[in-house]
Amino acid sequence: MAETLGVSEKVTLFRQEGSVTYRIPALLYLSSESTFLAFAEERTSPQDEHARFLVMRRGQKEGLSVKWGPLQILETAVLPEYRTMNPCPVYDAKEGTIFLFFICVLDHITNTYQIWTSKNVTRLGYI
Repeated sequence: MAETLGVSEKVTLFRQEGSVTYRIPALLYLSSESTFLAFAEERTSPQDEHARFLVMRRGQKEGLSVKWGPLQILETAVLPEYRTMNPCPVYDAKEGTIFLFFICVLDHITNTYQIWTSKNVTRLGYI
């Protein structure tokens, strides 16, 4: 279901439902296409170690309004046995390419554990 909103209207693009929560939003606007791309982490709880994958919603600017499309899971932004976190979209205007950078953290390893042990189990990924 798409939502159309005027400039002065507010919308929650990623709404918590039950135990599913969304964190670390990122937004990219492509002026040449009048399109917004909104990204976030989907988690089973607010804790970092419960991040599952990245999601996206696309918004099309129509005059002074934005029509938002449905939530999409970014199935290619994964690394087996890792959780995907921290979306960071970058647009290369010269090539017309969108890069989505993110980190992948080894499942069930907390940030606290990485700090205490001085062992980084995070990898950088992109699509």
